[in-house]
Amino acid sequence: MIDFPSMFAALGAAITIAMGLMGLLVPSAASRLTGLTAGSKTAFAEFRGTFGGMFIALGLVPLVTGDPAAYAVAAAAWLASGLGRFASIVWDRGHKEPRNFGAALLELVMGGLLTAGA
Repeated sequence: MIDFPSMFAALGAAITIAMGLMGLLVPSAASRLTGLTAGSKTAFAEFRGTFGGMFIALGLVPLVTGDPAAYAVAAAAWLASGLGRFASIVWDRGHKEPRNFGAALLELVMGGLLTAGA
């Protein structure tokens, strides 16, 4: 029998790792994806460190350990990011940027996938 919750959780972790690898190895692609400009050495370091290394760890730890608590932390990070983005949509008039809605949806879906492993 197929264990769909585990598959969803592993998929969420794998996507998180893939996004982290993009940030670490190809920060210019992460820059285009996020709509942020990586125009300085410090900005590239931010992409490689935060969008790279941190995302890799956020996906790798639950996938390797299989620990429900690790999945819960990863899910909470994605869900909190989505909630923060919704706050920006309201407070910063981010509704004028359609990309914000797609990103918020992605963050909530990722949180949902990872919640399946929690």
